[in-house]
Amino acid sequence: MIIFRKRVVFSVVALLVILSYFGYKNREYVQQLPIGCAFKAKTLCDDVFVSGRDPQTIEREDLGFSPLFKIFKAKIDRDDKSVTCSFLGLGLFKKKAVFVGQLGCILLSGVPEEMIRAWRPAIPLPEPANAKAVPWPMGDRLPQCQPPANIDMAKLNSAIDHIFIGKKLKERLYTRALLIIYDGQLIAERYGPDITKDTPLLSWSLAKSVTNAVVGILKMKGKLNLYEPVPIPEWQKAGDPRQAITLDQLLRMSSGLEWFEAYAERPVSDVNIMLFLKPDMAAFAAAKGLANQPGNIWHYSSGATNLIWLTVVKKKIVFPPLFSKDTVSYCSRA
Repeated sequence: MIIFRKRVVFSVVALLVILSYFGYKNREYVQQLPIGCAFKAKTLCDDVFVSGRDPQTIEREDLGFSPLFKIFKAKIDRDDKSVTCSFLGLGLFKKKAVFVGQLGCILLSGVPEEMIRAWRPAIPLPEPANAKAVPWPMGDRLPQCQPPANIDMAKLNSAIDHIFIGKKLKERLYTRALLIIYDGQLIAERYGPDITKDTPLLSWSLAKSVTNAVVGILKMKGKLNLYEPVPIPEWQKAGDPRQAITLDQLLRMSSGLEWFEAYAERPVSDVNIMLFLKPDMAAFAAAKGLANQPGNIWHYSSGATNLIWLTVVKKKIVFPPLFSKDTVSYCSRA
C-alpha cells in the first residue's frame, strides 16, 4: 500500500512537472484544458439532467468531434444533479455544472454554489394545465389539415432523410430534431433516436434568432427603440466612444466591438472564455473596446447577443408570448 501511494504521488508530481514545462512552451494548449473540462461538464449536465439523454450517447455524438475530450474525465452525480470534470480525473482544471430546475445547468465560475442553487427564473416558464387541449405551439393540439398544394411532400421528405441519415444509408449526422413551418403551418416534423417533441434540447446559437425575434416583438409593441444607444453601464463614462453603439448594431453584429469567435479550430477564443470561464458573460463582452467604427463592419459575435439580453433585462421588460392562436395556423402530426 505504501509503495502504491508513493507511485501515485510520483506520477502526479511527474505529470505536474511535464504540464508546467509543456505549459511554458505551449501556453495556449494549457489554456484549453479548463475550457475543455468546462465544456464537457456543462454539455453532459444539460444533456443528462435537462434532455434526459444517455451519457454514452452524449460522449459519442456531442463530444466525439474531438478525441481530446477523452482526456477530460467526468463524474455524473445523479443525487446531487451535477457533473464534475477534470483533466485525467485527477482534479486538475476541475469544473462543475449543477442542474437548477427551469434554469437548466449552470457552470460554477466564481459564484458560490449555494447561491446558484437558490436562483429562480425571473419569469417562470408557463406550463399548460392540459397541453393536449392547448393549440400548438403553446400546447400539443394540432387540427387536421392538408399540406399546402404547392409543396412536394415527397421531395421534402427525401431532403429530410438526408438531413438525418446523410447521403449514404450507413452515414449518420446525429440530427436531433427538425420542424418545418410554412406560412404559419407545421408541415413536417421529425426527431432523432430517443428524442421526442417533449425533449428539451440545447439551443446553442438558435438563441440568437430567438433573441432577435423577441426584440422585434418588443419593437412592434413600442417598448424598444432600436436606434438609441444601449444603456450599458460600463460605457457611460465621459468620452467613451462605445456610448454610440445602438441596439440595432448589436442585433446586426456590427457594433465594432473587439471580438474573436472560434471554437474547435481555436479553442482559446473570446466566445469560449466567455461561455466557460467567466461568471458574468455580459460584463466580459461589455468590457471589450472598439476595434472598428460602429455600423461599418459585420463581425459574428455571441458576446453581442449577451449584451442584448443585458439591455432588455435592465429595462425590466416582461416578454410576451412569441405566438398566439391568431397568428399561427396548425396541422396535425403525421
